[in-house]
Amino acid sequence: MKNFTYPDMFVTDMSGGLSNARPRSLDSVARGKRVYTDDEKQFQKHLGQRIKALRIEAGFVQDDFADRSSLDRSSVSPMEQGRYDVRLSTLLRVADTLNIRVDELLRQVLDEQQTD
Repeated sequence: MKNFTYPDMFVTDMSGGLSNARPRSLDSVARGKRVYTDDEKQFQKHLGQRIKALRIEAGFVQDDFADRSSLDRSSVSPMEQGRYDVRLSTLLRVADTLNIRVDELLRQVLDEQQTD
């Protein structure tokens, strides 16, 4: 069977960690890895940047933010760097800690993404 590659995509394992390993192929999907498009990757990046900006604006350091959001401290930095696939449950906790509605946060991210 031929191995097809997709250069405009990257893969993440089921734990949410992103990988830039090549080649990116249909075999990755068969091994339980999620394949993301460039648009999805850019959205993750913008979401992380927006969360970081709001966190700093609210006066939280990463450790305090993690504690208040009930997140693992080691997940905050990758999330802010766009390397973490943020689940809805995590997004709800993050938005609550930042005192913003999830739809407002997502709208800000989409607006920023369109201006790039």
